[in-house]
Amino acid sequence: MKKLFLIILTVCSVLSAAAQSHETAVAPLKGEKWWGGLVALGSRMPFASTTDWYDLETMNLNNQIVPLILSSEGRYVWSEQPFHFRMQNDTLLLSSDYEKLDVVSAGKTLKEAYLSASAKHFPPSGKIPEEIFFSKPQHNTWIELMYNQNQEDIEKYARNILANNFPTGIFMIDDN
Repeated sequence: MKKLFLIILTVCSVLSAAAQSHETAVAPLKGEKWWGGLVALGSRMPFASTTDWYDLETMNLNNQIVPLILSSEGRYVWSEQPFHFRMQNDTLLLSSDYEKLDVVSAGKTLKEAYLSASAKHFPPSGKIPEEIFFSKPQHNTWIELMYNQNQEDIEKYARNILANNFPTGIFMIDDN
């Protein structure tokens, strides 16, 4: 009985920790504005005060999201996991179901924030893609099928490329 109690207690503790939300309020620097996260909402940037959260986990917006936001004053927020954010007055509010988010000071400008985040979190490999990526067409199933990726339609798309005498090249199966 004691062993069963300890197992139940352990499971409850793990579930409780997993459900914990991490909240961070980021005080603004003078004149600071924030961009990023949701490419499809570029016309709304820099972000202004809102009561709605921008949700980088469920606001898919045609796969045009990334857990990176950048400040005009050289700061950024990056996470390997999706997070939520919104502006309240000039304060950036962050929420994550996975971790406490930190603001990184990386310079004094939007460009410096971007370059610093790029260098740290997705540096170039230094490898140039094979020559075919530059010399042949790239056919991508996302353009043709979007979310309906399935073997039958992918094969039909490939056959139609050949049947319509499009040049062969790279055939990318994209999404799902």
